Amino acid sequence: MTAPSEAAPSTPASAVVTCADITAKTDEIQTEIETAVTKITNGDVAGGTAELQGVADDAKQLAEGIDDPQLKTRVDAVTAKLDEITTMLQDGMSWTEAAELATKSSELQTAAGELSKYCEQHA
Repeated sequence: MTAPSEAAPSTPASAVVTCADITAKTDEIQTEIETAVTKITNGDVAGGTAELQGVADDAKQLAEGIDDPQLKTRVDAVTAKLDEITTMLQDGMSWTEAAELATKSSELQTAAGELSKYCEQHA
């Protein structure tokens, strides 16, 4: 007689992340990103980078609970851009890389816009 498997899903069915959850977090994440950018602009690169890393970690945690592959793809695109930006800042960005940072920031906004658009259509 074998014991029943103890491998339970890591998240209960009620904890599945949906567009509604992400939409609720969007304003908070947007504010956190703006705060981080302001810190960086005012010379607190370490503080701003840590703030962005926190946003990326929050987004990754959200992504882990997503069952919808289309939604997960869009959230993953946002977290990937956040990672690129934080890595760039942590590596000690020089002023010559400012244009690249602006491009990555624009790509982040585009990815976030795609996520919002998807959620508006599938709410």
